[in-house]
Amino acid sequence: MDTRKDMIGNKYLPQLNIIRGSAALMVCFFHLACGNSEYLNQNNYLDKISSYGYVGLDMFFVLSGFVICWSMPQNYSYKDIFTFFKKRVIRIEPTYIISIILGLIIFSASAWVRHVDFEFSWKNILGHIAYLNNFNGQKYLNVVYWTLGIEFQFYILIGLFWGIIIKNKFSIYLFLLLFNGFIFIDLSSLNLIHKFAPLFSLGIALCLYFKKNITLNELIFIIFILSILTYFYSGWLISLIGILTSITISTLNCSNSIFDFFAKISFSLYLIHVPIGGSLINLSTRFLNDELYRTFFVLFAIVFCVGFSVIFYQFFEKPFIALSKKIKYP
Repeated sequence: MDTRKDMIGNKYLPQLNIIRGSAALMVCFFHLACGNSEYLNQNNYLDKISSYGYVGLDMFFVLSGFVICWSMPQNYSYKDIFTFFKKRVIRIEPTYIISIILGLIIFSASAWVRHVDFEFSWKNILGHIAYLNNFNGQKYLNVVYWTLGIEFQFYILIGLFWGIIIKNKFSIYLFLLLFNGFIFIDLSSLNLIHKFAPLFSLGIALCLYFKKNITLNELIFIIFILSILTYFYSGWLISLIGILTSITISTLNCSNSIFDFFAKISFSLYLIHVPIGGSLINLSTRFLNDELYRTFFVLFAIVFCVGFSVIFYQFFEKPFIALSKKIKYP
């Protein structure tokens, strides 16, 4: 979910912004239109369309697989592990923690206005640090945070093993085999990355192709196998989304200022749309009963979240992006 400009050599890849911007909007529409099952009628067209917005998350996983691996230097080794983690932690963690504080304020204020109890424990809040709630079964304050936990697991995996993966083709195929082999192990009690291994692997394979570690025929073969795995584990829709995202990354080369804008604020929008937009919608149930008014209010909540995301990006996310970029590999 990195919002920096992505480069292949000296070539800018605008299609990454198209994926990033559209995925963020899809997830936002999904949570705000469908998050409260009693808000919109199930026959409402906005509810029906938005109900597929969850696939934006799968697009993010493929994109992360590509972008994170591409950010690695060609001669990456164990001496670079600390630099890699420092860059990622500074880029993600401060903004994430600020969003937790913002969520606590908004959810507690919303509960006070609606005269309902806002229950939380400091043990649970502390579990947000290092995304421990992915492992202890505790709920996150914000429903999207568990996906950041999955992303962080991916950072650890790539940070530790990228130097081995790129050594030769045998190590590439061995890593992909082991990484995706865990999908067949029942670890349902834990929220681990193995459930999404084929999607991340699609991004990894695309990166390896761009880095010329594998050929086009090998890439097609890997995408075919990973698509089959995704189909049997997650269904045909997620498999199709993985294929289309891969095709977009590898072939599409066009720019759009609208998608560039949403790509820039995508991480901020992803973090704050639930506490901001969700609270607005819950509060509106007290004075909006008409279906049409509620439909327009969902659209208003999305626009409001976008506007707030611009402010959040400028004041909280952007400074840490700049700080992260200042950290250079040896």
